[in-house]
Amino acid sequence: MDDIEKWDYGRELHCYIVKYELDLKWGSDVHLGCCWIDMYSRSSRVDLGRRVFDRMKRRNVYAWTAMVNGYAHSGAPDQALVLFQKMQVDDGIQPNRVSLVSVLPACSSHAGLMWGKQIHGFAIRKEMNHNVSLCNALIDMYLKCGSLDIARQVFEDDSFLKDAISWSSMISGYGLHGRGDEAIVLYNKMLHLGIKPDTITIVGILSACGRSGLVNEGLSIHSSLSTDIRIKPTVEICACVVDLLGRSGDLDQAFNFIKTMSVEPGPSVWGSLVTASLLHENRDMQDLAYRAHPCSNSIYQMLDYLILVMKGAAILMILNIQHRSFLYWVDTTI
Repeated sequence: MDDIEKWDYGRELHCYIVKYELDLKWGSDVHLGCCWIDMYSRSSRVDLGRRVFDRMKRRNVYAWTAMVNGYAHSGAPDQALVLFQKMQVDDGIQPNRVSLVSVLPACSSHAGLMWGKQIHGFAIRKEMNHNVSLCNALIDMYLKCGSLDIARQVFEDDSFLKDAISWSSMISGYGLHGRGDEAIVLYNKMLHLGIKPDTITIVGILSACGRSGLVNEGLSIHSSLSTDIRIKPTVEICACVVDLLGRSGDLDQAFNFIKTMSVEPGPSVWGSLVTASLLHENRDMQDLAYRAHPCSNSIYQMLDYLILVMKGAAILMILNIQHRSFLYWVDTTI
């Protein structure tokens, strides 16, 4: 049963309950209400979930958390934060650990950093900051807000037992901030402690190497997958290797790597090669990638358009700066 069939079945079940007035006791059945909120939110109909939530006669922390989670994962962070506040102010309900984990994704921007810090402080006061899932959510939130140092402070707190997600998040965070050397140090420490990396960890460390130009280090890590770590290469991992080689300008080696891959190269692999070809303005490699995988032509056209837009925006910004500088030197009082 695919997602559409599940959505239709769930909606029919909801209509059946309402039609035959089986929902007369639903107002006091918080568990059923939470299930409906979650179902509609997962089906990208958070508005229907909110309708269910508003009709509930009794709402506990689980109902509020379900609705906050629905907003946070449906691209409505402001509504999630407002509802999280109303839960405490209007109903006097204190959030639990799951509530905090649910609302933190809504804080994952510079504008939400203040909210994230307040939630972090609340977790410390309530002594919830020893839970690994909450600490992982805090690390992810701080990294997405650009606060790498605070994320590292949370990570280095020995009061919680770090899992593979903790290490992977921190390694990826270093990579996103262009600190590939520190990502490698952390990755090696992870291995030294006997923590087995997963596919997400490998993608994170290879991406970090690619963004920092650490080609040899990245290739060494990839080579160790089959010998030391025993992780089978996936399309995502191979796409990172292609991106690693492509960013460095070694497009021929990137193409040869694709030809010798043990898995079927998908759009992400060819997309990495096309992106590198555009970056280094190598039209021959662009055409070669298209001939090898015609589907990559649509990727090429989209990326080519984006680069043109970015170049145009950069030119406009330069012209705007020059214009403002000119106005600054003109004496408008004459």
